Amino acid sequence: MKNAVTLKHLFKVVGRKGQALGSEEACIYFDGRHAVGANGEATVSIDCPLQISKPTLIPVSELKTALIANPELHFEPESDGGLRINGIRVCQHSPEAMPDETREILDLDKQLWRVAVRPFRMDGSRYAQVLTAMGVKDVRFYLNGLYLDFATGAIVGLDGKRLHLVEDVLPTAALAPERKQGVILPGAMARMLADLGGVQEVFVMEREAPGPKGMLWQRVICVGAANAKFRIREIASDTFPNYRDAFDRNKTLPINVVLDAASIQHLLAVAGIAQTNPNRPYVTIEGEARQIRVRHQERVVRELPARYQEGGAFVVHANGAYLTDAIRAAQRFGSTVRMRFQHGDEPRGIYVGAQDFHSIVMARKEPEDEEVESRESATDAESASTTALAS
Repeated sequence: MKNAVTLKHLFKVVGRKGQALGSEEACIYFDGRHAVGANGEATVSIDCPLQISKPTLIPVSELKTALIANPELHFEPESDGGLRINGIRVCQHSPEAMPDETREILDLDKQLWRVAVRPFRMDGSRYAQVLTAMGVKDVRFYLNGLYLDFATGAIVGLDGKRLHLVEDVLPTAALAPERKQGVILPGAMARMLADLGGVQEVFVMEREAPGPKGMLWQRVICVGAANAKFRIREIASDTFPNYRDAFDRNKTLPINVVLDAASIQHLLAVAGIAQTNPNRPYVTIEGEARQIRVRHQERVVRELPARYQEGGAFVVHANGAYLTDAIRAAQRFGSTVRMRFQHGDEPRGIYVGAQDFHSIVMARKEPEDEEVESRESATDAESASTTALAS
């Protein structure tokens, strides 16, 4: 099966630790019908019918050895309760110590959990359009995932310096009014779902549970992708930046440029050269008399075939990697990309979009060293995500 989930994917889910399954070493759970990988934020299961007398945990290290002997697993129970896989006797661990936190999302008891968002289908490739703007190991933990906004139907990635969103790919649904109207899908799981692509079946379950400060809501994002079932805990937070403000401020900026294939090629070439400069990886876009050129410092200058609709000169600077990510994401479902800018001396965002994909890349009046920018971002992290893109 193309893009099928295999044991190797489960190994990646488990990582190097076994706490999620209650073992000292990384293991895969087998119950006779499924193979399951688990970590602190998700369980992923695939069909794996086996003739075993009871559920068991098999260390990842043992399974990797067995796969060297044969790429297909063959379980051979022994009379003394032992187990051979592909002719190799393996050690086993009891799943009795599996933590309740793992078992509850693996089983999803319908007496405790209720449907918060009914099942729907979506194109898993849409995740890839927003992933590059998602935070990675950000101190604002709620940015290290994709926001599934069931109030607007959008999927959002945001790291404070750029915003990517795809509109109208989710159903709108009213969630618990005291909570934000969306869920945050953890980054590692979002990347795996993006890699699988294809049509994916999605729904959201929730329940109230006692917490250290009273009752709290827990939500699990359930996804059927390829041959696997994902049960993913949302990143628990009542906070996510008001991305709609940044989006609404920038999507109608007055300078409107339609980039055809030739203009995109020139722009990406300059952005690629800019990315080789680790300290100042910026692209400068200049317009005058409705003509546009793009440059990186004085090293390379390209005239763009594109023209803009409003007169007046402008100069805008943006990170070349961020601009490249936005353009490539916009190009996934079309060859024409639109950019919008703002007149004036104050920095504004650069809007990049095509069809239902939209991106806002933070622009600057003057480019700064990456080291300085990173330091400023760290000291003003919270305000960056809510105001920098919308300034």
